Order: sequence, then structure tokens, then C-alpha cells
Amino acid sequence: MSAHAIVAPEQVFCVSDTITDSTFRSNPFVRVGLIRSFVAAPIVDAAGYALGVVCVSSRNPRVPLGDAEARSFRSLAAQVLAPPAAGR
Repeated sequence: MSAHAIVAPEQVFCVSDTITDSTFRSNPFVRVGLIRSFVAAPIVDAAGYALGVVCVSSRNPRVPLGDAEARSFRSLAAQVLAPPAAGR
């Protein structure tokens, strides 16, 4: 699932219900009930390259991601590459 999220580094990737999504409903983790919803934000370096993703999955479906949640998720992904604060 992360591979789908990393191809569009400018977007937060959200699948609200994997069972109804034709791309993911055959995934083994979906079929056994381990992943019902999935959200991922690419970790993008200064040159614009997507290096990985920060993701969250749940066993429950979710409502579509709102704008504020998407901004928060992008901010979290950006902090992965942020330099540590002085004094730590």
C-alpha cells in the first residue's frame, strides 16, 4: 500500500475502506481483516524526492480524510527529516 502512496509526493494518500477499493480488496492483510483503512503521507527531501512514507492503518473503515487532517499528516511526514532541536 505504501508503494501507491509514494508515487504522488505532493498528496496524502487515503483509502477509507479497503474492502470496497478494487486495488486493495485482494490484499492478504485486507482479506483477513487486518487493514480496513489506510492513510499515508510521503516523506519528501529538499530536492523533492519521496524517500518513504509515514502511514497509519486501522481495522475499521474511516470517513474520508479532511483538509485539516491531511495538512497535519503532511506536517508529521515533514518532521521526519527536520533537524533535531538544539539541546537534545
